[in-house]
Parts: sequence; C-alpha cells; structure tokens
Amino acid sequence: MNQFLIVLRRFPPEGGGTEKQACLLAETLYRKTGTCSIWGARVKSSGSEDNLKSAHRICDSPLRFWGTIKFHIHLLCKLHKARNKIDSVSSYFPNETTLCLILWSILNKKKFIYTISGSAEIDALNASITKKFRGFTWKLILWRAHAIISISKTIKDQLRSIAMISDKVHYVPNGVECPPEAVTPLKNSQPNLRILCAGRLAAEKRYDHVIKAIAEIENIELIIAGDGPELSRLTKCAAELGLSDRVTFVGYQENISKLFKEIDSLVIASLYEGLSIVMLEAMAHGIPVISTPVSGARDAIIDGKNGFICDDFSINALRQKLITLKTLDKNQLSGHAGKTIQTKFDIDLIADKYIHLLNIGANSA
Repeated sequence: MNQFLIVLRRFPPEGGGTEKQACLLAETLYRKTGTCSIWGARVKSSGSEDNLKSAHRICDSPLRFWGTIKFHIHLLCKLHKARNKIDSVSSYFPNETTLCLILWSILNKKKFIYTISGSAEIDALNASITKKFRGFTWKLILWRAHAIISISKTIKDQLRSIAMISDKVHYVPNGVECPPEAVTPLKNSQPNLRILCAGRLAAEKRYDHVIKAIAEIENIELIIAGDGPELSRLTKCAAELGLSDRVTFVGYQENISKLFKEIDSLVIASLYEGLSIVMLEAMAHGIPVISTPVSGARDAIIDGKNGFICDDFSINALRQKLITLKTLDKNQLSGHAGKTIQTKFDIDLIADKYIHLLNIGANSA
C-alpha cells in the first residue's frame, strides 16, 4: 500500500493553524486508509501528538541552531530506514525541512507534495527569488513537486499565473471536524454583543483595530484568546481607550470551542490569512464570522448570509460590519454558517479529496 507521510518541524501548540490542520488531516487519512503518518518534533511538554495514532516524534532541542541540526539528522535517518514503506512525502513552508524532503525524494524517487498555506507565502515567493536559500528552496519546490496544494482559490489563481507550475496546482481547502450535534441557535438574552478574536498576538493580526472599532459602539464586549509579542501593547491600547472593562484577555486556549458558547461572533482583522482554521471551527459551531477581505475568507463567507466580509482593511469598515451584526437575525446567520462547513469544509470531505488526488491507500505499482 502507498504510504503518505506529512512532516512538520513542530507539533502543536507550537506553530499555528497550519500545524493543527496537518495533524487533523493526517489523523483523518489514517482513519480512512491506514496509510498516513505525520512526523514532527516537540520541545514544550504539550503531549498534543500523544493522542494521534498517526504521529511519530523526532528528536529536537530547545536550542535553535542545535535543534535544527539534531532534528534534520534524525529526520534523514528515520526516512532512510522507512524508505521502502513511503510512497510520497509532504511538507509546509519553504524551510530546511522542506529542502531535506525534496532532496530525499529525488534520491529515492518518491513523490513530493507541497502545501502553500497563506497568501504571505506568495509575497515571500516573489520576494525571495533573489535570496539565496529561500530562492533555491522555492525553485526546487516549483520544479520537483508532484502536486502543490493551495488552501484557497485566490492563492491557487496566483500560483497558476506562474506558467511552469500551472498544471501542478490543486485547490484543496482546510477542513475541520463538525460538532456531532446540530448547530444551536444563538441566544440573544444577554444585553451585550460578545465577540472573539483568537490566535497568536502578532502585529499582522491587527487586534488593535478590533479594540479601536468597538470603542465607538455601545454594548459590545471583546474576548482576545492567545499569547504573543503584542500582548502588552494591546493591553495598553484597551486601557488608553477606557475599554479595560470591555476587553478581556484569556491567554492561549487549547480548546477554543469552549469559548464559542459565550460569543455572538468571531472577528478576523488580519492583513493576510490563508483559510483560517479558527474561522472554520467557529462557523462549524454556528458562529458567524466578520473578516477582513483576506484570501481564504471569500471561500467560506457569503457576505450578509453566513457572516461578513469587510469592504476594506480599515477600522471603519470593521466597525460598520459590527454595527450591521447587531441589527440582523444572528440565528439565521448561525444556521447558514454551520451548513456551509458541513457541505464544503468537513474534514472527511477534505480527506477524500486528498485520497483521490494523491491516490492514497491504493496498491503501489
């Protein structure tokens, strides 16, 4: 049987949505075919991969330089031992891990699959051709990849504009697990509208725009879930606007779905985003999403029907959508959001697309 291998530099919670999606995809493919594994490293004691039947841990170190060397030596040794069992390998990001997998796939005549997970990578691709390491890695990816998976239609169209890889690019979106119970209509008994921002507290996520957007809207509360370098600046921003009692920081949440029972909407204010995992998770639970016009949002959100897409990236555009949300029937938005995920982004549907595209689980020739 063909063995499909996904390799991550780090298992969640290190990393972000890409790593989380890779683990969910690997576990679903393993359940369906029995022929998928995911390898990665873990420095922090999270144990997130311990519950995955498809996961195998590779040695690493918290020391960045030594950890990189140690991980890739162990990766190549492990690949060499398993070379007769693996048919294809897959990676994310144009880094040292991807370079190792490409070179190994060439030497062992195996298929190499690359997933491009965000529009920022397109910008990096265009900017990095003149940078030696990333430029070299990208050229190898474009030349060697058996298939390049794009998680959004916009990214797919951008990639296909590069003539040499137009026939290799395939659109396969991210997927999430749908809750076993039907979507529960939102309760409108609480006087305040409660919104959530979730993810790494980094500048490109622009959570400060959300804080500023709610400053001029009454009866609205904001929950921010996540850790990162912007925490102190965001805390100061809320305090300076007199919103400390309306903005709550709850830190990193391993199970973000627990917060979905407390909110009316998820807000994404990013400058760039692929196909946000937390957006899909929220919609699967019937939570309408307000998003800036990033590439992946248009694949899932129909403005005014199951969520909202801002007209532009400004604070005012975000504020207008929040005001609109307060006036519409959130229960109707909730039902449409849940149905969108069930019919287009359920992880079982996405796994089936991978199985068909890559012939996973078929007998080797």
